Amino acid sequence: MKTRIILVLTALLLLAGCRDPKKDTVKIGVVGPLTGAGATTSEYWVNGLNYAIDHLNAIEGGEKYELIVEDCQSDPALAVSCFKRLELSGTKYVLAVGGQFAMAVAPLSKGKDMLFFTTADYNDAILDQTDCGFRVFPSSATFGDTAVNYLQRNFGFTKYATFALNTVACLEATKSFARGVERVDGQIVFQETYDMGSYDFNTVVSKVADKEAEAVFMTGFGISPLAFANQLASNNKFDSIVLFGDLNLATKSFVEGLRNEKPCVYYADCRFPDDTENEYMAKYQSHSNAIVTCSYVIPFLIQEARANANKKDIKAQREYLHNKIFNTKIGEVGISGNGNCEIGFQVYQLQ
Repeated sequence: MKTRIILVLTALLLLAGCRDPKKDTVKIGVVGPLTGAGATTSEYWVNGLNYAIDHLNAIEGGEKYELIVEDCQSDPALAVSCFKRLELSGTKYVLAVGGQFAMAVAPLSKGKDMLFFTTADYNDAILDQTDCGFRVFPSSATFGDTAVNYLQRNFGFTKYATFALNTVACLEATKSFARGVERVDGQIVFQETYDMGSYDFNTVVSKVADKEAEAVFMTGFGISPLAFANQLASNNKFDSIVLFGDLNLATKSFVEGLRNEKPCVYYADCRFPDDTENEYMAKYQSHSNAIVTCSYVIPFLIQEARANANKKDIKAQREYLHNKIFNTKIGEVGISGNGNCEIGFQVYQLQ
């Protein structure tokens, strides 16, 4: 009898030694625009996620994490295909980046046994499309209020123009800004929208100057912010003007492409604290920003849920994350009962 037990134990040990370690890896799937018109900021969320996974995988005795990235090529229809591939592979944690791509796949997550995250999006309504979602990014109200409060406190402006990319998220942020301007007895003297990929804004710039706007609140990404800033700077109808936007006004292409000191550029962002920022800069040769930091937080939220709820019960993990405040590298991240996160913004001057 003893011999049989020894043989069985030996066999079990051999089987354990042959187990594929990748089977126990926590996989995080990502749907996002690595290529195409929406790819301008893709390196930021990829860097943030990889940075977090490096830190998690360095924890002795901790679970190992792996990132699986699906390039939707800036096409919402392809984003759907990317999501379905991740779902078929059994991936339980999925992140969709970019508003229109996240909106395309969010309904597909409804009723599914997964945690669905989205970042880089001011569209709070995205959570209406899913019952397992978390929107990890400062809200449109936070963006608008941050801008108004900064401009009012530091400049005392009363006349503002808004220029928004024609997407739900950007329009929501612009509406929040307009409500804030009204609250401080300011005035929106000009408002306009533009389509993705637009680059000829001279007519709009002339109208902004004619209305004597003191500051422009702009939302959007891609080539448009840089094109608008340069055309704003080239117009000689005003001596100076403040351009206020989000982190898309601080991308490498924007910084390298801005020609001169006019306009003054301010943007709202969310960076790492100094020690983590220095480490990040040494590794990626660029500053962190809200896309990096919010992406970084997501794997740690997953780790937190897995550590405090049943690792095999995704529903229990979702419930654990709701209605809590988490201390993270970027400060407190509050998650509401519907999965909406609240994160603070800081204002930085580009030039």
